[in-house]
Amino acid sequence: MPRAKEVSVPVKLILMARSAGLCNFDGCNKSLVIGTVADGDIHLSEAAHIYPLAEKGPRGAKSARMPIAKRNAPENLMLLCPTHHTQVDKAPNSYPVEILRAMKERIEQKIAMLTRLATADVTFAELDTVCAHFLADPEPPQPSAALTRTEIDAKRLKNDLSDHTRLALLNGISIASRVREYVSDEASSDPSFPSRLVAGFRKHYYALLQAGVTGDALFEQLSVIASGGVFASSSRRAAGQAVLSYLFELCEVFEQ
Repeated sequence: MPRAKEVSVPVKLILMARSAGLCNFDGCNKSLVIGTVADGDIHLSEAAHIYPLAEKGPRGAKSARMPIAKRNAPENLMLLCPTHHTQVDKAPNSYPVEILRAMKERIEQKIAMLTRLATADVTFAELDTVCAHFLADPEPPQPSAALTRTEIDAKRLKNDLSDHTRLALLNGISIASRVREYVSDEASSDPSFPSRLVAGFRKHYYALLQAGVTGDALFEQLSVIASGGVFASSSRRAAGQAVLSYLFELCEVFEQ
């Protein structure tokens, strides 16, 4: 079991996905994963607490306003580079709760806005790139029930998904007709395409579930996989979000 002060991997996944892997400190925007030849990817990100875990921590005077159980939740954490994490905690009076929350909200809202703006221009080429991440599944497709629409909010609540994820779903579903047209076009030359797409998503979905990833972290991680990584372009994120939303609405990728 992780110690109480540790931030879980699923929560870190949410922070990375919503910030596109960038430091949340105003004006920094430093990429927090550096690729190297000898050592592979080096992760520099640190999950910084807005309200501290203990009252003696930075900004601890007001920490009683947030229950201890929620202090390791995404809403009380922001992604920072080591330099700015040290800076905000060494100077808590200069960086009170309100300022840190505003920084976090600005970058997360910026990434979400850029994704929304790119959604209308998603092309078949981008959908093709996204779907290719799941069509490499070597196992033959399994028979499945017919795809039927599911009421989004009921399914969202059953999967413990937040309003943030609901907005992402609605954004993706806004071009569901384009995704359906793309899937139909692919199926005309490859009848197995729809079932292979679903099978590929299910493969990743169940692997993440077995790893203990659920709720928002599950949705965010699937979006990252579909998009091709945390640092994907806005158009690639929009395409990944659209395909995932299409499957969320139409099949059993998430619990119904």
